[in-house]
Amino acid sequence: MIHSDVKSLIILAGGLGTRLRSAVADKPKPLAPVAGKPFIDYLIERWAKLGFSSITLSVGYLGDMIEQYAQCSPHSSILRIVHEATPLGTGGAIRHTLVELSDDEEWVLVANGDTWFPCEPDKLASVSNRHGYPIVVAATTVTTNDRYGSIRVGENQSISRFSEPTNGDDIINAGIYLLKRSYYLEATAEFNGPFSFERDVLVSQAQMGKVGVSIQNGLFIDIGIPSDFKRAQSLFLK
Repeated sequence: MIHSDVKSLIILAGGLGTRLRSAVADKPKPLAPVAGKPFIDYLIERWAKLGFSSITLSVGYLGDMIEQYAQCSPHSSILRIVHEATPLGTGGAIRHTLVELSDDEEWVLVANGDTWFPCEPDKLASVSNRHGYPIVVAATTVTTNDRYGSIRVGENQSISRFSEPTNGDDIINAGIYLLKRSYYLEATAEFNGPFSFERDVLVSQAQMGKVGVSIQNGLFIDIGIPSDFKRAQSLFLK
């Protein structure tokens, strides 16, 4: 049973940002300026307002810049940094960071550092409590999906499989996850070297019936895509 007041969060901020290099060449993606301030500001401000008392930034590429940002943040007291010395992939970065957390942080929320989505964490916890899933994915619906993998929903709010975009209305991964720390560490113990959370962990765990889904509404923006980065400039001014 999870308490709905999970207050430990990991923000994945270690990507190479290759898709955004044409727009922002000198900064890691989470520090890309959106409507006058670093994108990660919006994420941290929202999670802090929701009551998260521990936010860990998992950093890699240009990680020292993110660490300097964190030290000057008004939320510095709740921020901590975990560096990956070499690229670990999203799955490896999550594992590396979970190892650094204390044992009492058994349930953790994980969020992509280049994605905005107003997820309601209590709804993720509710799905896990109801059905016993050690992993729950926040998802949302989009129209004319030609970019993101599609989620197929099975019984009991499970993810039955992931498939290719349909170019129509789809349910997609919104980049926010609830994880049971001990389960994740055990399930990924066999991996050596970098591995992907989305391709290597979620796909196999969904096949085993271990992944739940909470479909939620809200603005979804992936600033790693130059067109979305440009769109965010006006949206976040509102």
